[in-house]
Amino acid sequence: MKIAIDMGHCVSGYDLGARSPGIKEESLTREVGREIVKKLQSMGHTVVDCTKETSYSVSESLSYRANKANANNTELFISIHFNAGGGNGTEIYTYKGRKLNSARNILNNMSKLGFRNRGVKDGAWIYVVRRTKCPAMLIEICFLDNKKDMELYKTLGKNAIAEAIVQGLELEDLNSKQDKDTVEITPMPEYRKNTMILRLQKQLNIQFNSKLVEDGILGPRTLAALVIVRKGAKGEITKIIQETLLKKQYNLGSSGVDGVFGQFTENAVKAFQKNKNLVADGIVGINTWKALLD
Repeated sequence: MKIAIDMGHCVSGYDLGARSPGIKEESLTREVGREIVKKLQSMGHTVVDCTKETSYSVSESLSYRANKANANNTELFISIHFNAGGGNGTEIYTYKGRKLNSARNILNNMSKLGFRNRGVKDGAWIYVVRRTKCPAMLIEICFLDNKKDMELYKTLGKNAIAEAIVQGLELEDLNSKQDKDTVEITPMPEYRKNTMILRLQKQLNIQFNSKLVEDGILGPRTLAALVIVRKGAKGEITKIIQETLLKKQYNLGSSGVDGVFGQFTENAVKAFQKNKNLVADGIVGINTWKALLD
């Protein structure tokens, strides 16, 4: 069987993966992905490596992966990722959440290793799931910002994780083509492509089920999904605001980038708003978001 393996995200340029102190998603995806490739090849399967090492935009990275799989007439597409955003466990995205036996098997295998089974989810909004002609699975192995998940991952090792995935595959279950929609999605107007927007889109999907295409473009759908953030907020979206302010050389005081929207962050937001001729209320609404991400 001809199988496409996508080791998610690039190691340089745009489309970098999620981050946690000392951990890069793109490094982990390659650890596991290379083991999966070796195991599949040893079983006699042909592997098409759809990984992109560097890119000038998120859109270029994603289209490369799907286009390479399609050009090689692959029969299965597997994208390896690690999650972030405060959860824990393993989840798999398939087109419209189809309950493929292979996806369920992989989740069961990961559960036996000790990871929480988060289920099979609708991945129709994910570019590489939507745009590949063959059946596709995007596997979020575990949460890189969850201490217990990462301790378990390190204890088990990349080989055990790869084995759980490969042994879960029922390749005959995937031989029939999915009846994917053939209607092309109208591209969104491009405002800007950057990693901050990509990270924000990912958090909006995780926290609010916004079903955004994670393409790093601040288009109409992403703008409509933006949330108002103010003093007292905590989490990854606040971190994105803080990191953006810091890059723009606004003072965050002694708290720094801590994911807590406190007084220092509010003061920095007000200073930024004042310089951009916005209402200096310290609240990150749509106009402040647009200015921050410009």
